[in-house]
Amino acid sequence: EAGSAGAAQAWMVFDRLWASEVAYLARRLATIPEGDGSMLDNTLMYWGVESGTDHNHSPHDMQYLLIGGGNMGFATGQYLRPAEIQSAQKLHTSVLQAFGYATDGFGIEPNCGPLAGVLR
Repeated sequence: EAGSAGAAQAWMVFDRLWASEVAYLARRLATIPEGDGSMLDNTLMYWGVESGTDHNHSPHDMQYLLIGGGNMGFATGQYLRPAEIQSAQKLHTSVLQAFGYATDGFGIEPNCGPLAGVLR
């Protein structure tokens, strides 16, 4: 449909705008010394889209970007692409565990466990 092509283009423009803002903030945080590293090393930027790649809102079709957090127990400098689809709840569980919460899951999956490879 002609309308959907326009909507997709508008979404890309919107997404690129926010991506540039997130990148700007990450670069700025990386320039500020803090403790054993930079402010970015002591901050976790957690960016994702809750609608998934095909806008179906399934927790199994979402892409997230974690930026920073090197001094917080996160394994940095990697791109994770599990062999099988993983629930976003596993990523959320990993983040909660890094922040010190003793939890085995998140939300609709209270026992899903963490996502392998996110934490050191």
